[in-house]
Amino acid sequence: MQASSFQSYLSAVNKAHEHCDVPAVAKGSAVANLRRSLAAAQRALVERETRVRIPADEIGRVLDAALVLTVSADPRHRANVLRLRGSVAVVVDFCAGSRGNTGVHLRAGDVSVAADGAVSVRLRALKGAILVDALSGNEKVIAYPPDAIAGYVDLIQKWEDLRQALGLCEGGAFASQERDSWYRLPWESATWRWNVGQMNGFMSAVLTPLGIVAAATFVFSWHSLRHGAASSQSAINVAQAKIMWLQNWANMAVALATYIDPLCPATAGCYRFFGWLLPPSPADVARLRRPALAVACEPLAVPSL
Repeated sequence: MQASSFQSYLSAVNKAHEHCDVPAVAKGSAVANLRRSLAAAQRALVERETRVRIPADEIGRVLDAALVLTVSADPRHRANVLRLRGSVAVVVDFCAGSRGNTGVHLRAGDVSVAADGAVSVRLRALKGAILVDALSGNEKVIAYPPDAIAGYVDLIQKWEDLRQALGLCEGGAFASQERDSWYRLPWESATWRWNVGQMNGFMSAVLTPLGIVAAATFVFSWHSLRHGAASSQSAINVAQAKIMWLQNWANMAVALATYIDPLCPATAGCYRFFGWLLPPSPADVARLRRPALAVACEPLAVPSL
């Protein structure tokens, strides 16, 4: 958040104190000095490195590389285990429009694969919402149709198989507690405290070995996933209503001003991850109808007299 945007929050804090008949706290020279300090730090960060979108094709490389990793409960495979975990986090967040803080708070059962290959991802917290422990039934669910994204189901299944081997699933020696992140490994604890910094760590563990780096003075962060996802969808003309829903935006103003790169090319990666959001072509509709028409047009068998 930019330091210049703090005033509305500070005013809300002061108003709450007034309602409680206690002195307002978010005012005075100390607060003003803090805002100036934050503004200076933010300017320095922008001058040092600029966050940019990550191309969908690079996320495709992450997914494909993860599918050929050798992983097991053997400690010798720990480096690959970390890479697989990071790859799943990056791909799942990218496909969900990137949530960062929400993504690392996925819990066991929040990502599910049906028998027909359909994937459901339940988001317990959205931007600006409070993460709660108990399910309310109002959580956002993204339902991916079968075979929507090439390799996606295989990646999720590989991670679930590894979690089973590591004893993280229910009944295992290191079974996760109810509040633990779906990405927790046996030696980690209090994973419900993870935030976007953890997602940046996941990305580093994945992008660096693959040589996926931003240009000098630029950087890839978890927000690059959000930039890349929105830009990829826009590049292939996904309906704005779908883009808004997936990224959890109330309107497209912020997206167009901050997240969507209008120069993002419509690459194979864009179609791989978000082509399922497009309406079918007339040829696809005809192909889907053809078997039914063929059955309907079969000549009736006439019994001999």
